[in-house]
Amino acid sequence: MNLTSLRAEVRLHTPADNNVLDFCILRAAIDFFTKSEAWQVTDEVSLSAGDDSFIVPEVDNGEFIKLLAIELADKVIEGDDLSKFCTASESGTVRLVKKAEGDITLKVKSVYAPTDDATTIDDAIGRQYRNGLVHGALARTFLIPKMPWTDDSRSEFYRIKWEADAAKARTAAYDGKQRGPKRTKLALLNGR
Repeated sequence: MNLTSLRAEVRLHTPADNNVLDFCILRAAIDFFTKSEAWQVTDEVSLSAGDDSFIVPEVDNGEFIKLLAIELADKVIEGDDLSKFCTASESGTVRLVKKAEGDITLKVKSVYAPTDDATTIDDAIGRQYRNGLVHGALARTFLIPKMPWTDDSRSEFYRIKWEADAAKARTAAYDGKQRGPKRTKLALLNGR
């Protein structure tokens, strides 16, 4: 999903120019996915005997935020147990406490947010969290000082909506209810 596709929705509420809108939309997306941890990716990583580190897989226009879990031999390691198993740096390098004793494959679950120069994000999460991104962009746009559209009360209104959207996204991501949009069929009354 191209982030500039959100301009039209944001522009309905403010006359800011495209450069301002693009900046606010990108910053809202970065903040939204950092706070909600909703952009989660699970990937396989292969290690050879003697390896004690790996780099989390890269995603297009996304940067690594944190490591959530590692699955090794059908055992999921997460939370406090994860810190006993490995450490992760901001650059996405994961260092294991113990070297691999043989060739192993790990399933790694990580959180990502858009990079500072991202122009697109994954389509499914972009569609699923569109309202949160729009609310965040509006909150930021109305907060820009000394502009004709500056309005602290409207900024606060959209910030509260953004906070609620981010909280819902975080809950959905951690409850495993993250999904793309689904289609529904028209249900006629009385079975006709």
